[in-house]
Amino acid sequence: MVLTEARDASGTRVPETILEGKGAAHVGTGGHVVEATWSKAGEREPLVLTDSSGRAVELAPGSTWIELVPAADGSVSIG
Repeated sequence: MVLTEARDASGTRVPETILEGKGAAHVGTGGHVVEATWSKAGEREPLVLTDSSGRAVELAPGSTWIELVPAADGSVSIG
């Protein structure tokens, strides 16, 4: 892991994030959660979200937030 010079609110250095490849996603949009797959072919390519049928996940209008969860020891709770 490579740390940047940036620091979060607690003063901890922020790791460099390189988002390429694909993986599982939980997309909260329009008041519900869609289990999806994210994919990103390269640094300058768009992030693509698809549902279990391979269709693009439609996001509700408004701000979009992405939370990156550590693959090795992260967890997600949806309630």
